[in-house]
Amino acid sequence: MQEASNSRAAAATATFSRLPSDRTFQQLLIPFVTPYLLYTGIASLFPAATGEAWLQGLKLAAVGLALAVFRKAYRFGAFRPRDLWIACAGAPIATLLWVGPLCGWQALHGLPLAMPGRDPAGGFALHLMNAVLLVALFEELLLRVYMMEWAFQADTQRRGRGLINALMETLDEKPAACTQLPLSLISVAFTTILFTVGHPLSAYPSAVLYFSFTNWIYRRTASLWVCILIHAWTNLLIALLVQFAGWRFLW
Repeated sequence: MQEASNSRAAAATATFSRLPSDRTFQQLLIPFVTPYLLYTGIASLFPAATGEAWLQGLKLAAVGLALAVFRKAYRFGAFRPRDLWIACAGAPIATLLWVGPLCGWQALHGLPLAMPGRDPAGGFALHLMNAVLLVALFEELLLRVYMMEWAFQADTQRRGRGLINALMETLDEKPAACTQLPLSLISVAFTTILFTVGHPLSAYPSAVLYFSFTNWIYRRTASLWVCILIHAWTNLLIALLVQFAGWRFLW
């Protein structure tokens, strides 16, 4: 009985942990940052070929392979049927929070919303797969799992050391079991800033609003799956606006 009780207590203690506890944050950095660096690195090498099928295919193959290689480092938590319905309700709101400020930016600068032309069908299909399947997955893993837990753990130890020193020293530590969601003022601000600066300046307001909304959803549901699904469906809706409404400024 005592052994069973200890097992239940251990499971409850680790409920909110999404990182393996057998490696340090420094050792876990490679599995979580590699897919992001591959995706952005390939895109930066060929900035004029965004709509080309070969480029989107290269990103799909390279990032998909990286996610497969490092899959044992990823923890998603249990999927519940309600996660699907919450994501369905949240995705239109998240899309509006992303698209609205960008439309305002276009209007403020006298730029049109719609532009003629579409991406070739093959390039668009692969770009869509990347945005929905890959970007939604590796950004959530990097930011809402790795970066958020790293900053949260450093925040709990920063007294007398300062945040920067705590962040650096925490890299040599193993992730501690989370008895609560890793949502503190520091961890939320840290990941919001990282998410925001990964986008163009025109998308900064959209990024802050979107990430704040999904963090609120995360706090309410404690489900990483909800955040991944909202991210995926938001990217899907944005892709459809780009391709069929001509709102190319969204990509």
